[in-house]
Amino acid sequence: MKRNVSDSALACFTTISSRYSSSMNPHERLRCAQAYNQCGIIYFLSSSYVKAYTSFLKALEIGGKQEMYGTYSNIAGIYFYYGDYEKAKEYLNLSYDSSLRKKDWNQLMTTYYNLININYLTDSLSSMKDKLQKFKRLRIPSNSRYRYILATTDGMQNVMCGRYRQAINDFAQSIKYTDSLWIPEKYIISSYSNIAKAYALMGDYPKAITYLKKSENIAQKTGFQEIMMGTCKLMADYYQKEGNERAAAAYRLRYMDIRDSVFNTNEFGKIKDMQSMFEIEKIETKVNQLTEQSQQKNRMLAIISGAMIAVLASLGWTFRQNRRLAKRNADLFKKNMEIIQSEENERTIRREAVEKANEQEQKIKKYEEQIRTLQGEPLTEVTPEKNGDHYSSIKFDNEFKEELTTAIRNVMDNSLEFCTPDFSLDKLAALVGSNHRARKKVPCCSPPRSPHKRWHCRQWKQPSLPI
Repeated sequence: MKRNVSDSALACFTTISSRYSSSMNPHERLRCAQAYNQCGIIYFLSSSYVKAYTSFLKALEIGGKQEMYGTYSNIAGIYFYYGDYEKAKEYLNLSYDSSLRKKDWNQLMTTYYNLININYLTDSLSSMKDKLQKFKRLRIPSNSRYRYILATTDGMQNVMCGRYRQAINDFAQSIKYTDSLWIPEKYIISSYSNIAKAYALMGDYPKAITYLKKSENIAQKTGFQEIMMGTCKLMADYYQKEGNERAAAAYRLRYMDIRDSVFNTNEFGKIKDMQSMFEIEKIETKVNQLTEQSQQKNRMLAIISGAMIAVLASLGWTFRQNRRLAKRNADLFKKNMEIIQSEENERTIRREAVEKANEQEQKIKKYEEQIRTLQGEPLTEVTPEKNGDHYSSIKFDNEFKEELTTAIRNVMDNSLEFCTPDFSLDKLAALVGSNHRARKKVPCCSPPRSPHKRWHCRQWKQPSLPI
């Protein structure tokens, strides 16, 4: 390719591209896409634009626009030669933005150079003023191609500002950097054409025609028919403005012959159809992607909705359980309070009973004193315990006393009879199986073994003493 041996290069690239398979890994797919792109370039240089366009579209299809963004610049070249400048600018801007984003400096310089040429040709270079300034600020590695593009950019900007002499010097300076470029003849022809336009804007048409003739000679030697066609069109315009109608007509006729031989209206129609199909396929692909995304969103929405319903149901169940638990806790608390209140009431009743018992004890003491006074026989008092408790003043044996005390405690602890209004000493004695008066023991007889048994000894007399 670099040696301009187009036939051999096309054979190699065709061999590579024909091996494409959908089962290839991404690296192999990219290689095949690059081969299709190179085939398109060779077809383009040989003026086979339909084949070139087909190869470029195939490269985009296989490699993807993210990787094959340079192919947009090649497609723009086809539209440029067919005179569809707006479409060419559209593809060049796509290539420029992608190259800048990827920092692909070589592709960026190619796209930028094509952009300034097409805008300079259509007198709309002011529309890319921001790109001109930004390109100069980029840190692109300096080489002959970069210096050539900068000199050309300076010349075009000087033309826009009316500094034609300075512009001519810039274009002439750019020719010095073409020796190491690929296909340097194309760059030299471009510089000569720019110089010719500067002279034509100055009104010096003879000088402009001189530089166009230099371009014409190089184009004839290299066989660049498209460049020859453009040069003939400019020659016809400049001869027309100079007043040389005969030369203008000759170049105009030559322009038409080359155009008819190079471009075929039917072929351009095919390219338009291919472009339309390509755009339709892109739209269909986009629609399919959007449909798939919509379906995924619907699935996700259904999953999220189901999860939310489950969460809400769980929260509702939890809320109901909490309400039931709160109600049960309230009921339990109420019952506990009732139990506590009942126990408090019982303690109050017991306390009152103890107080009554103490009162009865005091009464018993008084009765004992009365008995002593009446009988003249003092009774032996039981010494109080250290804890302050008082016992009956009548001296009973320990076994009888323990049995009677146990019976009384059982009545007080296991029943509420003592809480009734008609509770009395007789009733208590009946409950414990005894009576309300104790018997005094005479030394000659033995005491009974149980408080429930009667005393059989006549020597016992029963004093009028309460229990």
